[in-house]
Amino acid sequence: MGELSKEIWIDAPPELVYRYLVEPELTVRWFGEESWNQPQVGGLYRVSVRGHLVRGDFVELEPGRRVVHTWGWEGPDQIHPPGTTTVE
Repeated sequence: MGELSKEIWIDAPPELVYRYLVEPELTVRWFGEESWNQPQVGGLYRVSVRGHLVRGDFVELEPGRRVVHTWGWEGPDQIHPPGTTTVE
């Protein structure tokens, strides 16, 4: 498989963006309907997005600065199943 890289810039302090990426109650304010995030290395990253479940694991957490987690869609016959994509 090839590699795809995309960057986005958000007009907000890194500390605030970090919280929205890891704290379940803030994750759902940004996107998704429910979140079961367990923000610790090896912890669960799971969000319901428009009725579809995304699941992965937190790989790296640098509080207030950096989040790395895996990502994939739950369910049968998914092109990108859980753990097949890495988000930094």
